[in-house]
Amino acid sequence: MTAGSIAVPTVIPLRSPLSGRPKTSIDSNTKIELRSGADIYYTINGWKPEPFQRTGERCTM
Repeated sequence: MTAGSIAVPTVIPLRSPLSGRPKTSIDSNTKIELRSGADIYYTINGWKPEPFQRTGERCTM
């Protein structure tokens, strides 16, 4: 992988394999897990996330 590139995510179906179908086949009703090896930071209030903030440093209310 070159500098600055992002690893390709892995898509894993969250169900037992169905008989007669490949274990990697999915449809629109299949729940999946995405693994990317990256940390994703988000907030539920729309503020910009602070990924390096120390725990308990600022109130979230």
